[in-house]
Amino acid sequence: SSSASSLAIFEFECSSRCRCSINHCRLRPTQTCPPPTLQLRYTSGKGWGVVFFPPAPLFPSLPAHTFVAEYVGELIGTEEARRRLALYDKQSCLPSLFPSLPPPAAAVAKGDRGEEKKKGEEQQQQGQQQHNYLLTLLEEGPSFLLRTSIDATQKGNVSRFFNHSCAPNLSVVCVRDGGVLPRLCLFTSKEVKEGEELTFAYGEGGREGGRVCGCGTGECVGFLPFYPGL
Repeated sequence: SSSASSLAIFEFECSSRCRCSINHCRLRPTQTCPPPTLQLRYTSGKGWGVVFFPPAPLFPSLPAHTFVAEYVGELIGTEEARRRLALYDKQSCLPSLFPSLPPPAAAVAKGDRGEEKKKGEEQQQQGQQQHNYLLTLLEEGPSFLLRTSIDATQKGNVSRFFNHSCAPNLSVVCVRDGGVLPRLCLFTSKEVKEGEELTFAYGEGGREGGRVCGCGTGECVGFLPFYPGL
């Protein structure tokens, strides 16, 4: 299913058209602030995720409103997004189409026989299944509807591994810095401590028909957000 965040915050940043100095301007957080140190970590039931991993104990946490990463990938139109979404959903159980990273050896080699070996094989198969990295943001007004679709399936960065949570610690911020199309940036919505997984909401709520949510939080609604035909 497609990810569509309607919970985005909207911000404008200075651009090359502004007369301010880029070295002193405070309205360019996504352009000048160095991103935090992150680390991929494999979790049972969810696959790969991203955790905050500070390089030194001097910075044990990320304050709220800290820029973490920009969701990047192929910028595609609505029709192409719908075509790819249908393809990804159809091929979701085939490991041959754009496979995700497999789980680490330690996660699949817990035993040489019996249930442990069977469980390891199931985890390895799950890690090789197709994952959907298509993110569609909807901006709706009285007289317009703007869709921004970014597909990080084949091209992207660490943000493609951010998992969904019904109680996320990241917010999607729609940043415009001189252009019409927004950049989808992720900021911390609250303090994030060392070793804590970074997550954001893939949409509003969840409904039956979507995939089962594995966030494990007390606010979990049971299913991932699902927008058929988006």
